[in-house]
Amino acid sequence: MNQSEERQHQIEMERVFHHSTILAVRTERLKPTACGWNGKHYGTSDWGVLVQMARDEDFTGNIYGRRVCRSCLEYAPA
Repeated sequence: MNQSEERQHQIEMERVFHHSTILAVRTERLKPTACGWNGKHYGTSDWGVLVQMARDEDFTGNIYGRRVCRSCLEYAPA
């Protein structure tokens, strides 16, 4: 990925809601996400929240605020 593509990817990842792989702790450290993106992000440690947000997006077609990261969603337990 060149610099332009990397920056575009980072911008896109900042727009979505990720699943954090660790419990949210208010620190200056960046938290990893299930999709592997380690930048500044909006996340949850609750798979149920992420899955429900995705279902709402799929059912209504509406996106309220941030979209769900579909790469993270692939790792949600069945």
